[in-house]
Amino acid sequence: RLFATFDEGLEACRRVVQRGARPAVLRLYDETESRRTFGLEGCALVVLDEGDEGLVEATLEVVDEECAGAERLDEAVVATWLERRNDVSALAPLWSAGVVVDTIETVAPWGALGSLARDVRAALEAVPGMAVASVHESHAYEDGACLYFTFAGRPEGDPRAFHRAAWDAALDAVVAAGAAVSHHHGVGRQRVEHLTRAMGPAYDLLRDLKALFDPEGLLNPDVLGLGEDDR
Repeated sequence: RLFATFDEGLEACRRVVQRGARPAVLRLYDETESRRTFGLEGCALVVLDEGDEGLVEATLEVVDEECAGAERLDEAVVATWLERRNDVSALAPLWSAGVVVDTIETVAPWGALGSLARDVRAALEAVPGMAVASVHESHAYEDGACLYFTFAGRPEGDPRAFHRAAWDAALDAVVAAGAAVSHHHGVGRQRVEHLTRAMGPAYDLLRDLKALFDPEGLLNPDVLGLGEDDR
């Protein structure tokens, strides 16, 4: 399906899953990613399902009903997605040309997703040297969904500083919106500063639990900001 706006597509996805339908793939792309991936103007929604024939038929019927206002696309769009979804061959030439590319994911309730998508993209686009920032919805649940952002830029100075600035800008917007600092990529060391702000006083509890169960600091030292100073 092709929606006029990302918000319209998000609302359709919400209705689908809150009616109990759980397609294996329910992935909505913003205008930038729809153009880059499929050559389409608008916001493309890719839907796939598998399993029991009756359940698949019922699931796709719900999708058809809730997406009735959007343009139906040729099934070739799905074939393109299946063929290219793991193709990263275009990245090496970009890196060689000095372009910094990365992805950041978060998760939030349905009602917050539209403004969150706009705020994070705007924050990324404001970073000096940024060329493009885009988003797609990748995992949908009854109470919310994952937004997966991609950014690329060619900084004039230190690429590491640009990369850090982009991450900080995006996660500042994420924390300000009350969204999670990670969905499935984890926190590790990259998001620690933002994790402590997002968790607030609960971070002290995490620190205490780490000290209780790992007093020697042997397990994943320094990950989540829990290092030698916490022993």
